[in-house]
Amino acid sequence: AAPSVASITLTLNDGRTVVWGTTDRTGEKAEKLAALLTQPGRVYDVSSPDLPTVK
Repeated sequence: AAPSVASITLTLNDGRTVVWGTTDRTGEKAEKLAALLTQPGRVYDVSSPDLPTVK
């Protein structure tokens, strides 16, 4: 679901959620997300690739 370009959120097949944010810095976000997905959690936030989080 993406009500606006600034709030892209993805739902993975296993139910986990990725908060992507804007289309800026997609390469950095993809790299951070690949590392984060190895960690347990339900919500992976790479909207700020300088401070990615897992909840």
